[in-house]
Amino acid sequence: MKKGFIVATSATVLMMLSMTSFVFAKTEGRTGQWVVVYEGNPETSLLTLNQAGDSATGQWMTEKGATSKIKDGRFSGDILTFSFVHDKAHFTATGHLAGDTMSLDIVELQKGGKTTEIHGKATRNGMQ
Repeated sequence: MKKGFIVATSATVLMMLSMTSFVFAKTEGRTGQWVVVYEGNPETSLLTLNQAGDSATGQWMTEKGATSKIKDGRFSGDILTFSFVHDKAHFTATGHLAGDTMSLDIVELQKGGKTTEIHGKATRNGMQ
């Protein structure tokens, strides 16, 4: 009876350890710097991410060096959502992660309720 319990417990512990390393590796791949290239626009931005659980913090930096703090950053599976303010304009962003790349949909909220959509692609540490 004890031998069966030990074998079952060992198998469970090994399974949990292997899952933990997968989650850790996935989390590690999200933290760091992401170079953002916009569709139809030659400018780039730098997204710096830090992850703690499902929360994301960091900053958004334009090519000209202006920085904005990321607000309400959240991971849900391979989807990242966050917002930031740049030059008094409010933006919300949704990123779809796939390894070292992320497609980004950014919405600028303008006065009067109008919005402008910006699409781009981010690569971790500028890898192409």
